[in-house]
Amino acid sequence: MSTKSDPEKTGASKRSRIVTLSLMGAGAGAIALIELWPSSAEVPADAFQNVESCINSGRYDKSTCERAFAEAARHHTEMAPRYASATDCEADFTPGGCAPLATTAGTTTQSYAPVMAGLLLGGALGAGAAAALPPVQPLYRSCTASVGDGCTTGSGSVSGGGLYTCSGYRVGTSYGTARVQPAAFSTARAGTTTLSRGGFGARASAMSAAS
Repeated sequence: MSTKSDPEKTGASKRSRIVTLSLMGAGAGAIALIELWPSSAEVPADAFQNVESCINSGRYDKSTCERAFAEAARHHTEMAPRYASATDCEADFTPGGCAPLATTAGTTTQSYAPVMAGLLLGGALGAGAAAALPPVQPLYRSCTASVGDGCTTGSGSVSGGGLYTCSGYRVGTSYGTARVQPAAFSTARAGTTTLSRGGFGARASAMSAAS
């Protein structure tokens, strides 16, 4: 007697069932979970430089944009790439683009992190999520993490480079609507480990290989 396969189980085996999308709130706040598309599928998201550009896009209301940036700032404090010196940090990101990272409970050593260059907002991934706020990741601009990320400097400003999440996922080089894999919202390779110069590039390469 032949055995028919269960299409629901077959489909489930091909999906990335549950992933952590974003930390909601400070400290050990609730974690939003959602069942996603196949892990290799790209989904739409938005990269915004600031609250104003988020509001002006017309895709989210003012409250959502403000809460999203507040959440990204909290995430930055907990999960930003960190270095023992500003010099090492700037070698991986942009000249003058790193600052002391606010210390958290139990932290006694000062570390440095790239300043936030914006955020990635996964509006499409928020559908059906337990929390009203879509998943969020802070974005950082790097001049060296990948080939083609070169920056130009002039008159005290820096342009060019690539936009990355804290875990090393490369979103692109410009703000606006983007297509990303669900891995863009993963924090698997982020954390409090102090990186050496060039460490973020290695992290980005590992994320690219795993994507």
